[in-house]
Amino acid sequence: MNWKLITVKPIMAAFRVFGIIGMTTLHAAVGDEFLVNGDFETGSNAPWTGGSVGNSSSAYGPNQNTTFISGTYCGIIQRPFDASLVYASKSQTFTVAKACYAKLSWKCKRRTNNNNSVYYRVTVDGRVIWDEEKFTGNEVWLRKVDNIKLGAGEHTLAFQVRTDNNVDSTLFIDNVSLRNMGTYVTELLVNGDFEFGRNSPWTGGHINAPTGGYEPNYDTTFVS
Repeated sequence: MNWKLITVKPIMAAFRVFGIIGMTTLHAAVGDEFLVNGDFETGSNAPWTGGSVGNSSSAYGPNQNTTFISGTYCGIIQRPFDASLVYASKSQTFTVAKACYAKLSWKCKRRTNNNNSVYYRVTVDGRVIWDEEKFTGNEVWLRKVDNIKLGAGEHTLAFQVRTDNNVDSTLFIDNVSLRNMGTYVTELLVNGDFEFGRNSPWTGGHINAPTGGYEPNYDTTFVS
């Protein structure tokens, strides 16, 4: 069995989403699990939305060539033959009682009983926290992202799948876990990255674009 583990260093952006109906369970203690049915062992897709759940007898072959399913079931995200669909998605909405850092981990594998490439990425509230990567082989990939900054309130985690041709492509996911790593101190400064495009509420000095007259990116890229 081929296993690959990659860890991503801190994600420092806060996430907020409004008007989403989702889970109401609150988690405040370090180590608390935010997600429900992340291992899909209920045999049901709920409370996930999108995609489906399968077992070793699934026609998509989650255990073909390389054993994938940890228990009896896994999550399935199928990007069907549909030229108008960019991403297929499986998502879950959860609620955070108090601002915190969180750690996300999962394992994944592509459908191997066809020759289609599979691309996937992971988002929280629409913000990409795991950049798109491409599957072409039979490997089972273990992944995790540490220090995801979550504000108090509702958030949505999503796995998004696409292909580079208009054919059926499928991603399997399992053992999805998002745990509370502890609280963080709320940022006290406003416009500290100057991305407002103005100097306010800073006083003195001014802001400058990468192509501005003072050339902040001259010789060495500086502007974030």
